[in-house]
Amino acid sequence: MKIIKKIKKIIEYIPILLKDEDWDYSSLLTLIQYKVSRMKKCIKENDYIIEEQINNICESIDKTINDIDNYFNAYELFEKEYGDIYEELGLEHKWVKLDNGNSRMATVYKNTDVEIKPRHEAKIKKHINKQLEYEQNLWNNIWDGIKLNGQKWWD
Repeated sequence: MKIIKKIKKIIEYIPILLKDEDWDYSSLLTLIQYKVSRMKKCIKENDYIIEEQINNICESIDKTINDIDNYFNAYELFEKEYGDIYEELGLEHKWVKLDNGNSRMATVYKNTDVEIKPRHEAKIKKHINKQLEYEQNLWNNIWDGIKLNGQKWWD
């Protein structure tokens, strides 16, 4: 009976594992998110602990899941809060052909191959640094939540 449950559990993990990449940290976050949502379901379905504790644990797990979702949508959340500087300056990311026949990604003025002017570079760098700081804060929220509450999620 126990082996059947373990096999069933392995099968349930297959969709997550099929998307897994060893080089991609978002795979780690997806795996953590899936695992904590399974833990939440198990805690809610079984009477291992008292109702008040269940509610607190589930709120903590929900926060971690939400923090991971926010991290996955960091660019959109950042744009919503700080605006899209590329749109503001009339810029886009585009593949530009090099003289040697290769291509590279460049930031250019819309509908051109003209790369950004130095006067915009400082503004863009500041914006990117703010975005990186924003993402780092989201990342810290995930790990701080797990560090502060993870041991309370079980036992």
